[in-house]
Amino acid sequence: MPIAIRNTLLLVLSGTAGYFDAVCFLALKVFPANMTGNTVVLSVALVHADREAILYSGSALLGFVAGAALGAWIVEPDESATIWPRRVSVALALEAALLIGFAIAWWWTGEHAIGDPLVRAALVIAAASAMGTQSAAAQRLGVAGVSTVAVTGTLTGLTADLVAMARRGLAASAPWRDMGLLAVWLVYAGGAAIAAASPRERLAALVFPAALIVMVTLAAMIAARRNASA
Repeated sequence: MPIAIRNTLLLVLSGTAGYFDAVCFLALKVFPANMTGNTVVLSVALVHADREAILYSGSALLGFVAGAALGAWIVEPDESATIWPRRVSVALALEAALLIGFAIAWWWTGEHAIGDPLVRAALVIAAASAMGTQSAAAQRLGVAGVSTVAVTGTLTGLTADLVAMARRGLAASAPWRDMGLLAVWLVYAGGAAIAAASPRERLAALVFPAALIVMVTLAAMIAARRNASA
């Protein structure tokens, strides 16, 4: 698979994560991919005995760890040096299944997704599991500064490169890498903005992230086959 195709697919994954993070935050008040924030919320909630916050932030952490563990279990045995290992596509197929299940469950439960604590916690677990799986899959690709589900490291890497360039000139930077990191951040933010403008109560809007993951998986498989037959 050409590096350009891999990088494009990573951008789609990042935009999907931004969209999904925003959808879940707007309706469920939880980020399914931001475990730093959920850890802080859980710690504060434990100190103040806030049962509701403990339930939802704890559910997010539990779901993410479970998804990341499952994703790592899938991709870890693949030690091939290819740009996009086959098992990464398998992990993303699992993420797509989780996202489809999440969308159907949310659409089926309707307003209970917000009002019923147990239903809401179950949806949070499913959402975070999907993001954890994607995180493990993206990490296997080994692209420095890109995790697709969070942009803290991406912004840190971009800022560090810009500081190095300011101190030592263009020779100290990698312009193409910096452009890639900036693109990841912008696409993530763009995905979140699209989610904010989307009618979240419609099934199509909820299935949209799953459709993007399916597209990425199929594109990766097609590119791999073409590369093998070339």
